[in-house]
Amino acid sequence: MHDVDPNATLPAYRFETERLVLRPWKPQEVHVLIELVRISMDRLKPWFPWAQTVPSVNHQMAWIRKVRAFYDTDVDYVLGMFLQDGTPIGGAGIHLRQGPGAAEFGYWIATPWEGKGLVTESTAGLTRVALTVLGYERGVIRCDSINHRSSAIPIRLGYRKIGRAMERGSPDDIEREIDTYELLASELASSPSASAGVSAWDGAGRRMH
Repeated sequence: MHDVDPNATLPAYRFETERLVLRPWKPQEVHVLIELVRISMDRLKPWFPWAQTVPSVNHQMAWIRKVRAFYDTDVDYVLGMFLQDGTPIGGAGIHLRQGPGAAEFGYWIATPWEGKGLVTESTAGLTRVALTVLGYERGVIRCDSINHRSSAIPIRLGYRKIGRAMERGSPDDIEREIDTYELLASELASSPSASAGVSAWDGAGRRMH
């Protein structure tokens, strides 16, 4: 285990939990990312606009380049989710669309790896790092009220449901009930996320936590 480097700088480019590595996608991983979407479309299609059809290589490559540019310029942080042996299994994100001081966590996992607690593990780890090392004041998770697998994550991690709103949007452009869950930094110590085993490294490979 490396010591924390006091010279480490934001943002973090790599997160490790007990079983997972979370990091930005690389262009050369375009084909494996497309395959993950393909094998999981039946599960992803009801919830994600980007999972309506199998993307082309050019389309997916443009997406990888765009989200990496957002990452490098602190606009938004999209992460691939990998097992410790490098096997890609899904995606996660620390999104900045909820205003100053807020980190919204997103997640999806490919069908073969569902039901193993991996999304809970990744979200707990990102929550702990974001509300301590990265300096966010609150964590937010938003999900469709009928997406019970997704809404189980914030509940399991000690988030509080703070609202439900009707929103119109993709993938089918109908109004849906969206639940919002929140965990404040001041509440982290008493939440299950406080015990998450997680480490983070900056772009130079310096350990932050």
